[in-house]
Amino acid sequence: MGAGKNPYLRYRIIHSCFSCKSQRYWSIAQLIEKLAAHDLMVEKRSVEHDLEMMRHDSLLGFFAPIAYSRKEKGYHYTNEAFKIDHLPLTADDLRALATATNILQQYRELPLVKQVEGVVDKLTNVVMQLGSQHSQHVMAFEPMPFYKGRQFIEEILKAIADKQPLCVTYHKFADTKSDEHVFHPYFLKEYLGRWYVLGFSEARKNIITLALDRIEKMQAASVAFRENTTLQPQEYFQHTLGITVGKGPVEEIELWFSTAQAPYIKTQHLHHTQKTVSEDGTGLTITVQLIPNPELTQLLLRYGAEVKVLKPKALQQAIVQVFKKALRVNAKT
Repeated sequence: MGAGKNPYLRYRIIHSCFSCKSQRYWSIAQLIEKLAAHDLMVEKRSVEHDLEMMRHDSLLGFFAPIAYSRKEKGYHYTNEAFKIDHLPLTADDLRALATATNILQQYRELPLVKQVEGVVDKLTNVVMQLGSQHSQHVMAFEPMPFYKGRQFIEEILKAIADKQPLCVTYHKFADTKSDEHVFHPYFLKEYLGRWYVLGFSEARKNIITLALDRIEKMQAASVAFRENTTLQPQEYFQHTLGITVGKGPVEEIELWFSTAQAPYIKTQHLHHTQKTVSEDGTGLTITVQLIPNPELTQLLLRYGAEVKVLKPKALQQAIVQVFKKALRVNAKT
């Protein structure tokens, strides 16, 4: 094992030597021997450099109380209670930890997070103990609601890692009966709190997307795994909002937003391809390069009268038809 690639492992081994109650003083030769026992082959100058780093390097932050005793002819800790695992954290460190623990708390019901639930709780307690002023609840996250199907996340992730095909019983909301798929999972994607898995279906002979909340049951399939040779997530969803990849070409979507909505659109883009065409006292006009799909339509409908589709015509008409239908439905009540 290359010693130069494992400085933190060397530091930890040296720390364990200086923390040993049966031997307080250590010569360079003894430290080299101890490191060699862990398959870390180093020279005298490397150990001397490690001691200097542990003592003085501000980025490392140990500031270890290492001293040399001429009488004992060895190095030791002047403070026997020193621990490299109990280093002081900066205010920025505490803020970062507080944010991380708040995020983890939101997802603690997911199977993967539940496995380390004790770790999350310990981390939360550490943050609170180290700096209560930085662990106050100053960030409010959207609570994670009940979501049918999330119990499959761990099993699917394992199947992807192990290249294990799955036999999936799947029931679409609009169908009266379930479908059976011998499914080769490639990757998971989350959108608006729902999880989806993309992979190859032997029944469809194509790449399909399955929503986890519509999976009824799942088990390993006794077939050879079909390797993913074409599907790249970043490219696959490059011009798509959400999870549905439309069959049409990428189109330039031109949208006008009211002056009231314009600041929000400028500070949080609808898509990474967003560009500003113009902005004046009447509103903001932008373009995005997307394949029109149901998620795009749903997004635009959320803005109501604050948005107008300038092009393409087909998308404009689709929005108009939805509003007309909504008007008819509400007029009957």
